[in-house]
Amino acid sequence: MSAVAVSGPIRVATLEELRARGVIVVHGADRPIAVFVHDGHVSAVDNRCPHLGFPLNKGSVRDGILTCHWHEARFDLCSGCTFDLWADDVAAYDTEVRDGVVYVQVSARLRTPFGDEQQQGTGSGFVLDNEGYILTNQHVVSDADVVRVRIGEGDKLIEADVKGTDPSSDLAVLKVDPAEVGGELHPLELGSSSAVQVGQPAIAIGSPFGLQGSLTTGVISAIGRPIRAPNGFQISGALQTDAAINPGNSGGPLLDAEGRVIGINAQIETAGGSRSNSGVGFAIPIDTAKQAIPALKRGERIRRAYLGVSTTDTANGSGAAIAQVSDGGPADKAGLRVGDRIVRVGGERIVDSDDVATAIASRKPGDVIEIVVQRDGSERTVRVTLGTQPRSVLPAQSTP
Repeated sequence: MSAVAVSGPIRVATLEELRARGVIVVHGADRPIAVFVHDGHVSAVDNRCPHLGFPLNKGSVRDGILTCHWHEARFDLCSGCTFDLWADDVAAYDTEVRDGVVYVQVSARLRTPFGDEQQQGTGSGFVLDNEGYILTNQHVVSDADVVRVRIGEGDKLIEADVKGTDPSSDLAVLKVDPAEVGGELHPLELGSSSAVQVGQPAIAIGSPFGLQGSLTTGVISAIGRPIRAPNGFQISGALQTDAAINPGNSGGPLLDAEGRVIGINAQIETAGGSRSNSGVGFAIPIDTAKQAIPALKRGERIRRAYLGVSTTDTANGSGAAIAQVSDGGPADKAGLRVGDRIVRVGGERIVDSDDVATAIASRKPGDVIEIVVQRDGSERTVRVTLGTQPRSVLPAQSTP
């Protein structure tokens, strides 16, 4: 049985149509799911089932039953189902979005005892609109003296201005003169990260190791991951993907099956000192970027709520223990102490340190919130007026 080969998402309504394309239909969890078999391997097509949310290394079909050996689950074949099928061939999307993806080259002057040295780095980005605005990562351009970009398949580097940066979200907006582009700009369509589901297809395009226009595919491996921003604060809600992301991909788009941007590729998980892809990459959710882009275009500093504590997870997995309180910060003024265990913030239950950071991130400076803590065996409620997040924090496990 061959793999699905279509030029984009299609809709099919019957079992016969699916089988004509080499697709088997099964029931997964409480919904039907389509899968295909290729070279003895079973992979998900509709990736919304928690059991088949990613390609499987082992699987077999016998007597109308699909057995997935990886998790020892069995699914019965069904009929009369409707599916959105992910294209095995993503060339159509590559053609549509490539002209909106940007290669970013930065130059920085490094002072040494032997004189000044020029250092260069590369990253990625993508076009936001026809006015010449480009989105990338803050860490790509943070130390740059000069930023140049190459847009799409263009053959010349164009100098870009850094209009605004936000180290708390690791985002930056650049601006080029559209007249210098030498052709029409092709903004990418922004999707919504709130609708992203584990297992759905993901496409990363960028310039890993300076190789412009490289495309990799995978799936969304997890959602809601906390990652560390360049200034030490937490970025909540990151998307995890197994689409290959390497140095140079930073700032490039993570796309869904429709070619819409759902995230900004930012980090990879590494082991053993290697800086290359390990199958665990993280993208800043596009909904976070949408909130920041208007202010970054204007060159404004983005003001975020600040509690002024660092926290650690508790041994019993219930609440977050305060490990440090910033002198003179909002928590200090409200009377929170080291050793307090935060169990609720603004009525929301706190399970771990990440929950505290997420709860504070959804507020604004000046908001008054109630924080419930466990102290000396009793529970007490403290009202805190949130401050404005400073530009950076001291190293800590979690600092909202």
